Amino acid sequence: IDNPRYLLTVGSPTDVLVEIESSSEVSLGVQGETEGAEPSNRPVIDSGSYRQANAFAEARALPAGKYVLTVSTFDAGKEAPFALTVGSTAAPVTLAALPAEGSGLHRHVIRSEWSGAAAAGSPNHHHYERNPQIRLTLSRATDVLLRLRLPSRPSPRPALGLALFSGGGGRRLGADEARL
Repeated sequence: IDNPRYLLTVGSPTDVLVEIESSSEVSLGVQGETEGAEPSNRPVIDSGSYRQANAFAEARALPAGKYVLTVSTFDAGKEAPFALTVGSTAAPVTLAALPAEGSGLHRHVIRSEWSGAAAAGSPNHHHYERNPQIRLTLSRATDVLLRLRLPSRPSPRPALGLALFSGGGGRRLGADEARL
């Protein structure tokens, strides 16, 4: 969530090579998604397994458009200086830094927990009412970023889920409706 992100703009279909390098001994990676598209299980640009000090990603015949590149290290919280280079074979490309995720949003942290039988609210058990619930009241259409974050990294890591429901009717919103 705190990884640097860049907007890659491709003018016309072209092959693109993305390289990330660091003088520090950290394992690096880079992935790219189509800007504004629903997140998918397969990025359109991917350096694959994290590699120490440098990583490459290649996209053949990448369509014209805008893509968000996310640079990351393998170890959470690990920071290091890096250089990001993007080249194309046939079309001009531009690269611009994006603000951090949630930049400009008002931040509000709510601390809660699951305990005992309250941890049964899942699609398998159907007791959603046992989960912590928070009412979000908006006075106008707005962007909202919701995230569940554990205070520590327990082992094994529990599976977490977040559902957004409309009004008081208890109707679960679909992915396209969840854009407030």
